[in-house]
Amino acid sequence: MKYLILAAMAVHVVLILACVWKVWAGENIIDRIISVDVIGLLFSALLVLLSLYRKNALYMDLALALIALGGIGTLAFAKLVQHKNTPTEDSNRNGN
Repeated sequence: MKYLILAAMAVHVVLILACVWKVWAGENIIDRIISVDVIGLLFSALLVLLSLYRKNALYMDLALALIALGGIGTLAFAKLVQHKNTPTEDSNRNGN
């Protein structure tokens, strides 16, 4: 059972590295935001696997907190991108 958990942890680390590459070389800001969110989810899953491997519930609590903060952060980034892409009233009056 321990080897299966270690293998799953290794797969998650590889997937995190792939997402870091996507953040680094992403085509646009939306791809990067989604990749950062996926990194948070994969890291949370890695913490859950670590909790199972070490039989320590503290890692499970950390994973839950990270998931909550990651969701809030993603919503904040999405709101920021929406705000930057929305034309202001002043630019509509000037014809821009």
